[in-house]
Amino acid sequence: MYLAHKGYKVANVPLVKGIAPAGGAVPDRPEKIVALIIDPKRLVEIRTSRLITMGQSTRGSYADYQQVEDELAYCKQLYRRHPEWMVINVTNKSVEEAASDIMRRMDSLAIE
Repeated sequence: MYLAHKGYKVANVPLVKGIAPAGGAVPDRPEKIVALIIDPKRLVEIRTSRLITMGQSTRGSYADYQQVEDELAYCKQLYRRHPEWMVINVTNKSVEEAASDIMRRMDSLAIE
């Protein structure tokens, strides 16, 4: 939403282990794909907080550390198969910092 507000045409395509990414969202220029990665411990913290805020149990697989590690391993495997994708580690970044990194990359592609 932050990037769209800044005028970029963007799509958020969630990666789910065992389900192929939505093919219709892949641009003609795969170098415009930005893949996000995060430390598993931090993602568990975020998910646990989200569940608590929603009044849900934190005992399910959504915030389970091993489940999160498996999901991230799947993402890393996919990213290795696509070296043309830009990968950004968002573990210690705000939305604005991550968006700034993405905008710099996209702006440099427009110049090429």
